[in-house]
Amino acid sequence: ILKNFNDDVVKNKKFTELSNCVECNKKIFSTSNKGFTTLVCGHVFHRICIEKKLLLTKPNGCPFPDCEASVETITEGTTAETDLRRDSQFSTSSIVGKMGRQLTIQSQKIIDE
Repeated sequence: ILKNFNDDVVKNKKFTELSNCVECNKKIFSTSNKGFTTLVCGHVFHRICIEKKLLLTKPNGCPFPDCEASVETITEGTTAETDLRRDSQFSTSSIVGKMGRQLTIQSQKIIDE
């Protein structure tokens, strides 16, 4: 994709070429709005192609013929990032609560006359 910009900085550089999408056989990055996914087995798919395939036909494995690789799908709301964020918020609020219970402000009493 960088080569397509014809920029002097990258035009003479060598980049690893991505293979075509295994499902639709179209180039990865052929359109700017299609993300891609590389499975653990190395097969590359447009994100939408692999999502459809895993949803409709083969939910636990790479759909490439004769590939035995397992695919763990992560649904929205159960990602490691979400869990980490939730755990982080929980531990932060626990710390704040604990600090509020254990810390007291030590100051001199002010007497109104």
